[in-house]
Amino acid sequence: LLLRHAHQSFTRLCGQPVPQTAMAVEAILAEAHAAFLREVSDFSGTPFQGLRQAEHSLRRLLSARVRRKLVHFDLAFAVVRHLSRAGCQRFMAEVRQELQGAVQYADRRYVLNDRADSVVQ
Repeated sequence: LLLRHAHQSFTRLCGQPVPQTAMAVEAILAEAHAAFLREVSDFSGTPFQGLRQAEHSLRRLLSARVRRKLVHFDLAFAVVRHLSRAGCQRFMAEVRQELQGAVQYADRRYVLNDRADSVVQ
C-alpha cells in the first residue's frame, strides 16, 4: 500500500512513470525502516512511533554513527512517504518567494550603500 501510494505520488509529481530504480529505492527504504523499527522496538520492549524516538531512547546503547543513520533513515522515509505534487509545488512557491525577498533585500542594501557613499564623498 505504501509503495503504491509513493508510486502514484511520483507519477502525479513528475507526470511520468516511476523509473524502476526509484521504485527499488522506495521499496528498500520502506523495508529497512520497518525492519529497523521492529528491531529496536523488540529489543527495548517499547513500541516506538519512529526511528528518531527510538534513537533518543537508546542513545546510551548505540554509537553516534548508528544513531545518526537511524535518524537519516527516519527522515528519508518521512520525505518519501509525504511526497506529493501539491506539496512540492507549495514548497517551490515558498522557495521562490524567499529568494525574491533576498534579491529585494540585496538590491535595497546596495542602493542604501550607494547613497551613503555619495554622501560621504
